[in-house]
Amino acid sequence: MLTDDVGNTTTAGPLGGNKVDKKGPAVACGTAPSFLLNESPANVTGTAVDGGAGPASQAVSAAADTSSVGASKKVAPQASDAVGNAGSADCAYSVRYTFGGFLQPVDTKTLNGMKAGLTAPIKWQLTDANGTPVSSLASVTGASSGVMSCAASALVDPLEEYATGATSLRYDATSRQFIYNWQSPKKAGTCYVVKLAFADGTTQSATFQLK
Repeated sequence: MLTDDVGNTTTAGPLGGNKVDKKGPAVACGTAPSFLLNESPANVTGTAVDGGAGPASQAVSAAADTSSVGASKKVAPQASDAVGNAGSADCAYSVRYTFGGFLQPVDTKTLNGMKAGLTAPIKWQLTDANGTPVSSLASVTGASSGVMSCAASALVDPLEEYATGATSLRYDATSRQFIYNWQSPKKAGTCYVVKLAFADGTTQSATFQLK
C-alpha cells in the first residue's frame, strides 16, 4: 500500500512492459580474406547486428596473425551493444606465400620438353609480403608426379638445362631459390605433371613432355 502527502492510498503492483536487454550482438563474418605472410595491416572484418539496445548494425574487425602461413586460420571479431552486452564469431582467413612462378629452365604455363629419363631442375622462390625470401624446406609439404594427356599440337619449350642425379629437394642460399630435381621416367612419348604442395595449402604444377 502506498500513501501520498495528502492521504491518498493505492496498492502497489508490478510494473509491466519493461524489458531488460541481456543478449549480445550477433556477429556475421564477411568473405574469408587471404593475406600474405607477414602482411600488415591485416584485418578480418564482419558485421554485428543487435535487436536490443543497439546499435542495430555495426562493422567489426580483428587483427589477423600473419606471422605463419595456414589455409584455415580463425580470429574472433567482437562487438558490444549500448548496455555492454558482447558478442563475437570465429571468422576464417588464410595466410600464404608469394609464389612468383617457376624459374628457368622450367616454364610455368608452357609444356616443357625433355629427354625421357633425364632430370629436370624445377626452381622457384617463396617470399613474404615484404619480399623477404622463405628458405625453410618445411614450406614444401609434398611433391608428386603423374601421367597427363597432352595434344600432339601443344606448344612445347625444350629444357635448356638438365640436372644430375635422382629426385631431391634443396634450398640454394646463394640464389635464394628452391630446387627440386625431378628425374623423369624412361617413357618417351608421354606427358607428366609435377605437382608441388606448400605449407600454406596451395599447390603449383609444372608439365613435361618426354621425348
